[in-house]
Amino acid sequence: MSYEDVKSKNELEKALKGPGLKGVIVSLNKGSLFSRALSLQDVVDVLPRLSGLGLGNNIGAEGTKALAAALEKNRKLSVLYLGGNGIGDEGAEALASALEKNSTLSKLNLRDNSIGNEGAKALAAALENNSTLTELYLRGNS
Repeated sequence: MSYEDVKSKNELEKALKGPGLKGVIVSLNKGSLFSRALSLQDVVDVLPRLSGLGLGNNIGAEGTKALAAALEKNRKLSVLYLGGNGIGDEGAEALASALEKNSTLSKLNLRDNSIGNEGAKALAAALENNSTLTELYLRGNS
């Protein structure tokens, strides 16, 4: 799988035109070191075209909710890396709801996200209705 690290909307658009690109690793810069920093909406807009996505820079529960809403409808993404994004129980619950509807995601990395008992319970319940997720990483959570 070919991945490219992108930090601006221009870089994302360029990367998506690359031959054989299947996924991107995205740095969302709050405070904007780049004049045209990527927003989470930029990522959600291109999600249907990707099979792999890595998101960084603390998208939090609200960002995770937006991503989860897109995942419910997504029919291509198979790998999602959200390690170290501070999603907490609220974000984990949103992802759990998406997992009940998503039929393509096979690997989900949620390490170091301050997920507690409630978020873990929601994810466990969602796995009862999801037959495609084969790898779930939860190391480093509460």
